Amino acid sequence: MSSTKATPVLSDADFDALARIVHDRASVRLDPEQREGLQCRLVGRLRELDLDTFAQYAKFLSMGPYQHDEFQELLTRLDPSEPAFFDHQAQMEVFQHTVLPELIEARKDTKHLRLWSAGCGNGAEPYTLAMIVHNTLGVRVGDWHIEILGTDLSERRLAIANSGTYDTAALQATPDHLKRRYFKQNASNWVLSDDILQLVGLEPHNLTDRFGARQYGTWDAIFCRDTLSRFDDDTRRQVLGTFHDQLAGDGTLFVGPNEIIQPGQPPFVARAECDGAGYSKG
Repeated sequence: MSSTKATPVLSDADFDALARIVHDRASVRLDPEQREGLQCRLVGRLRELDLDTFAQYAKFLSMGPYQHDEFQELLTRLDPSEPAFFDHQAQMEVFQHTVLPELIEARKDTKHLRLWSAGCGNGAEPYTLAMIVHNTLGVRVGDWHIEILGTDLSERRLAIANSGTYDTAALQATPDHLKRRYFKQNASNWVLSDDILQLVGLEPHNLTDRFGARQYGTWDAIFCRDTLSRFDDDTRRQVLGTFHDQLAGDGTLFVGPNEIIQPGQPPFVARAECDGAGYSKG
C-alpha cells in the first residue's frame, strides 16, 4: 500500500527561524499573522525539494551551495504579486503633470535628470517613469542626459525587468497611446521598445546598504512605494535617512499611498499635491 507524506506544518519555532533568515538577509519583517499564509506558499516548495519539515527548509536556506538561489526563490514566494505599469495612477499623474515639469524647468541648463525606483520588482515602475519622461520631452529627449535606475533585492524579478517582456495583465492600466508607441505584441506577451529599455539601468541592491546607495549619487526623484511597510521601525528610519541624504534639495520622494512618514523620522515635508504620498526634503 502506498503512503503519502503528511503536509508540513509551520510551527511558531519554524516561523521564527524563517523570519530571522529573511530579516537578516533582506531586512524585511515577517509578522506572526503571516505564518499561515507563508505555510501555504511554501508547502509546495518543500515537496519540490523533497523536504519533510520546515526545520529542514530553514537549514537548506542556511547551509550548502544552493542557499543563495533558494533565498531568491523564497523572496519570490514571500510576495508573489507583481507590480504593473502605472500602478498608483494618481501618483504617476502628479509626477507627470507637476513634479516632472518642475524638474525639467530647474534642470534646463544642465539637461540632466536622475530618477531612482527603489524596490522596483519586475521593472514596471522604472519603465513607467521612462515612458512618461520620453513622452513628455518628445523631440527634445535626445538633448537630455536621462538616468533612471531600478534596484531590487530579487535577482529573479530583475531578470524579468531586463527582458522587457510582460504579460497583458501588467499593462492593464497603461494608456492606449503609450502602449501603441512603446510596446510590440509578441504572441501573448508585450515587449518594450529600445527607446525605453535604453533609458533604464537595473541593479541588485539592498536598501539598508547606505554606503552602496551613496555610490549612486544624488537623485531628482526617488520612488519607493509599497516597500517601507515591510520593514521594522529601525530599518524604516535607516532607509528613509538614506533617501534623505541622496535626494536633491528640490527633489521629491514618492512612497506608497498608505506609507505615511511619521514625525521623528528623517525630516521630510509632505507635498499637498501628492495626496500624502510625496515628500520634499525638510
